[in-house]
Amino acid sequence: LARLAVPPRISKRIMVSRQHCRDVLFEFYRNDHIPASRVYDLLRPLDIEQILLMMAKARKEPAKKYISLYLTRLREVRVTLTGDSLKKLGLPPGPRYKKILTELLDAKLDGKISTEEDEIEFVKLLQGELPLQTRPFDALARRVGLPEDRFFEAVLRFRERGQIRRREDRRIGGER
Repeated sequence: LARLAVPPRISKRIMVSRQHCRDVLFEFYRNDHIPASRVYDLLRPLDIEQILLMMAKARKEPAKKYISLYLTRLREVRVTLTGDSLKKLGLPPGPRYKKILTELLDAKLDGKISTEEDEIEFVKLLQGELPLQTRPFDALARRVGLPEDRFFEAVLRFRERGQIRRREDRRIGGER
């Protein structure tokens, strides 16, 4: 880069980008089964030129498949719900909207939800609207396509992050 008289600011950007691309390719080489949401998170910050260069440099077939998946399908995936939708569902506005919408996008990328109704149901489940059953998490996990233990871990993780809340005001028969 010095030989080309590239300004220091641009040179630094190129070097950071180069290292990021190497790190992404290395992760693709290490892991045979990377969830679609992780592929999306790794490639989304990159410019299309960087991604195409990575595709050309990739030596292993799984890495090429991950990049192709991103280019052909993942980068176009969007959730239907918006902040206004979350507000209409009764969620108070705040920074957790971004977290909820990110989790929704991850679930959609990973094929756990597909329709707007699925998205609404997913948000409601995260907000604690549990059906009255002996194993409510099992029923909820099946509805979002996860094993019960993974769903329960996700709920606990969301709760620790403040993305979901516990309603203390519930009473039998729905009285408040």
